[in-house]
Order: sequence, then C-alpha cells, then structure tokens
Amino acid sequence: MVLFSAVVMDLDGTLLNSRKELTARTLKVLLHLAGQGIKLVIATARPPRAVKELLPASLLRHCAIICYNGALFRLDDGRDRHIGIPVEHNRELLKFAEDDPEIRVSLEILDCWYSCHSIDYVSLGAASGPEYRPFSWLMEQEPTKLLLTGVRNPQAWMERFGHQVHVMVTDQGTLMQVMAKDVSKDAALRELCDLWGMGLEQTIVFGDDYNDLGLFRNCGYPVAMQNAIEELKQLSKEVTVSHDEEGVAVVLERLVCQDRTFSALIKDDGTNSLSRSYR
Repeated sequence: MVLFSAVVMDLDGTLLNSRKELTARTLKVLLHLAGQGIKLVIATARPPRAVKELLPASLLRHCAIICYNGALFRLDDGRDRHIGIPVEHNRELLKFAEDDPEIRVSLEILDCWYSCHSIDYVSLGAASGPEYRPFSWLMEQEPTKLLLTGVRNPQAWMERFGHQVHVMVTDQGTLMQVMAKDVSKDAALRELCDLWGMGLEQTIVFGDDYNDLGLFRNCGYPVAMQNAIEELKQLSKEVTVSHDEEGVAVVLERLVCQDRTFSALIKDDGTNSLSRSYR
C-alpha cells in the first residue's frame, strides 16, 4: 500500500483567500499533517520574499518552497536551485517587447524585482513596486522570470519563443510569465521527490491556474479549487469549494479524519467515495 506522503499547494487562489490570508483552520490542518511526517510543499509563481510575507513562520519551517513556477527552489541541504533565462534569450524577448508600447516588462532576478517601466504592482499582488533599471541594463541580465503585462497576442509570443523558453499566461489572461525552457512546478517537485525517495504518485496537489497544469497531469491526486480554470477541473480527481471557502482545509480534514491510505484515493474505478465533487 502506497501512503499519502506529500501535499503540494499553489498559493494565490488556492491556499490563500481573496484577502491573501491563510485562515486559522487551514493552518491548523497543515501543522497537523507536518506533525505526522507529511511533506508540505508551496509551489507558486511568487518570489521568496512574498511567500515569507504571506505565510507564518510556524508553517514555513515545515515547508519546501518552489518559487517562480519552479525557477528557484531550495533543496534539503539548504542550497538554492536556480534556473535562469539565458542572457541571449532575454535580449530577444525584450527586443520583441520593445516594439509594443502597451507592454510593461519587468524582471525577477533571484529575489529582486526590476523594471524600466512604472508597474501597477498592486494588480500583480505585490506589496511594493520594482527597482528602476534602464532598459539597457535589463537586456544584459539572466532573469529568473520575465513578467509582461499589456500583451495583446500571447500566442504570437508562444509561437516565436516557445522553442527557447517556457511561456505561460495566468491571472485571467492579464499576465504573461516567461521562464527558462525546462522550468515548471512539476519539474521542481519531481527533483524534490527524488531527494525524498518518493514518487509523484504519492502526492496530492491543489491548484487553480494554468501554471498548475503540469502538476495536475503528473501528481497522484489533483484537486481543483471551485474558482479554478476549467482545464484544471477536467484533469482533477476532485473539485473542492473555493479558496474563500477554505477548500484546501475541507479536503485535507476529510482525508485526515478518515485516515485512508493514498493508494485508495488514486483508484479511478468510479467507486472512490472520497472523489466527491463540489461542482
């Protein structure tokens, strides 16, 4: 029997409610799982500084953190694994963005944010804006992640650069995020699971947006939030209630209380009483 060994959670729209809060109920169940030896993983597009601002230290000490959709994460020995966009690819991307005056571009480099534009950081869920750097300086960097707003034709970017970098659109189509080619949340999680000696089939994952698709395709028991995109709901084993109704806690409390083995959860024979949908 394979035991349920890790919980993987997106942050915005999943673990946090609309006020960007972690509720006391959700914190309680996560700390209980950590006390039982279950691995907890936060997998987010956000930078490390934002994760520290949004989650309490009492939880973070038990969590592995995957940031920037997998471009930066910390291994068990304390080393950071960083996968940046090569300088030559960054130059091509920025030159392409320069042709459209509506586009606002910024770079995340490790845990710092830079831009040559004035950025509406509030709409991006950030506590403060990026540091100013001239466009020429941005061109010479190896960014962890490239952020673009005001992109009118994301498909053109994917067709032109998809063979070089990983391009995705999130936040209801308002934000385009670019990472190195092989970067994804699921690739980072796979590396962590290898270190822990477990398979992705032993994980349960919660998510709501396009950057969670890889996790849903590869993890053992994917759970979509009610507020998730339809593509995730179609891939999920279960759809829970929304992030404002503590959907993560609703599912985990049920699993903890019933004390089932994870192998029972991932059976797809139509008889799984835990695969209850809240659609």
